[in-house]
Amino acid sequence: MRQKLTIAVALMAGLISGFILGVKIVGRVPLGERASVDWHWKRVNDYLAAMKKLPTREPYDVETSLLALNKAGEIHALELLLPTVPENRATNTYWINYLHDRPDVLLAQGLPQSSAIRFAGRQPLYLKIWCRKSTLPDIQKLVDELEALAASGKAESPNPVD
Repeated sequence: MRQKLTIAVALMAGLISGFILGVKIVGRVPLGERASVDWHWKRVNDYLAAMKKLPTREPYDVETSLLALNKAGEIHALELLLPTVPENRATNTYWINYLHDRPDVLLAQGLPQSSAIRFAGRQPLYLKIWCRKSTLPDIQKLVDELEALAASGKAESPNPVD
C-alpha cells in the first residue's frame, strides 16, 4: 500500500512538473497567433521602449523577432562590410551618432573587437543594421559618408587596436 502511494505521488509530481515546464516553453515560443507579424512588431517595439528607459541592459534578445519581420518583408536586415573604412573609435562614433536619431533604424550593431582573435593590418568596418524600408536612402548616405571620411584620412586612428 505504501509503495503504491509513493508511486502515485511520484507520478503526480512528474505530471505537474511536466505541465509547468510545458507552460514555460509555450510562453517563450511563439505559436499560432503569437507567431504573427503583429506579435513580432510588438516584441520589437517593447524592446525599443525598454532600451530608451535603460539603454545599458537589454531586456531580451530581439533578433528572433527581427528575423521574422525580415522574412515577412516588413523590414530589411543589412550586413555591410566596408573594406576601405577602418573599424576604430572615429568610425564607430560616426555611424552610431548618424543612426542614433533615426527612428526607422530598429537596431544597429558593429562587429565587436575580439581579444581572442587578432587580424593582421587594419580591420574593416562591419555593420549589421535592421531597418524599415524607408531608411535605405539614409543607410546609403551613411556608407557614402563613411567611405569619404576614410578616403580623406580623417577616419585613421593613431592606435590600430582602437
